Order: sequence, then C-alpha cells, then structure tokens
Amino acid sequence: MKILLSSVLIVPLLAAAAPAPAVAAGEKSVRIRYDDLDLAADKGRATFERRVRLATRRICGTFDRSDLGELASIAECHREVAGSVAEKMAPVLAARQRNAPVRGTR
Repeated sequence: MKILLSSVLIVPLLAAAAPAPAVAAGEKSVRIRYDDLDLAADKGRATFERRVRLATRRICGTFDRSDLGELASIAECHREVAGSVAEKMAPVLAARQRNAPVRGTR
C-alpha cells in the first residue's frame, strides 16, 4: 500500500487564543509523522496520540499554576490543535480502515 501523505502538519489559528510565547513567535506548526505507524493497530494509534500530545504541548505551551488567566488560552489552543488533527487525519484513518491508499489529502 502506498501512502502519499506521511505526516500531518498542524497550524492552528492561535493569534487571539495562544499564550504569550506562541503569539510572540507567530503561528506555530508542527509536523507529526505517522508513516512508520500501523494506524489500524491499537499500538500504532496510541503512539500517534502520544505524538499529538507532545506536539500540542510544543504549540500551546504548558499551564503555569501561578497564572490562572493563561489556563483558558491554553485550553482553547488544545481545542484548536485537536480540531486541526481530526480534520487532517479523518481521510487517512478512513482509508487505513479500508486498506485503501490515501490520495490528495494535503
């Protein structure tokens, strides 16, 4: 099976919702590889989900308990990233379940 799309690029729209470090650096994007994973298997999906969590932390930052105002911004950023990943991965996961090649999903 040939997979043309081998990674997902996350570029959430963070201008208003991101914590200060992300805004200062501009929009952030992270490439998450999955071409080395079997997304039809539990282990492959778990590894992909772990990669998404790590990428989300890089994009959104982590919560500093001394700044409660930052919590809402980080939570919104996490929602944006989750939506971006879900949108980009839906055709890939559907194709993998059918054992079909993924075409033109970029």
